[in-house]
Amino acid sequence: MHRLYHGPQVLLHDGTRVSPGACILELHLANTRLPHSNGEPVAGQAYLWQLSGELKRDLKALATAARARQLPDFVALYGVTSMGPGARHLGFELLAAPDHLATSLVAWWQRVLKRVFHPAGRYRHREKRRRPLIAWMSWVTLLGVYGDRASRKRGML
Repeated sequence: MHRLYHGPQVLLHDGTRVSPGACILELHLANTRLPHSNGEPVAGQAYLWQLSGELKRDLKALATAARARQLPDFVALYGVTSMGPGARHLGFELLAAPDHLATSLVAWWQRVLKRVFHPAGRYRHREKRRRPLIAWMSWVTLLGVYGDRASRKRGML
């Protein structure tokens, strides 16, 4: 979903500035699209690889839609995650989430969702609790990493 950014100014590694009032695309995982095999949840490393593949396909689709101007003009993708290593692997930059009540509520909700939807389910509560992180990816990085090869070769970013 697209919205106006209301936080403090953020400078991303590629030089993109996300200022208050800038249009961003806020990302959410659809729990119904999490990896399953024959109706049963996929477990372990297979789960992570399948989820990564799904997310890469979604990011490629976003890059294609952005290039075709089928999305509102935006400066960056934004999301809140407790899956930092996975987000970094996909090309997101990670920043600490602000320390306030909303962050605590997001952390609690993400633990609930993991308990319900992750193949390890209720046993995940034994893991170290991760604080939510803010995941950012600029429009330029999205198209550079997930855009079509022909556009990148022609320097159309």
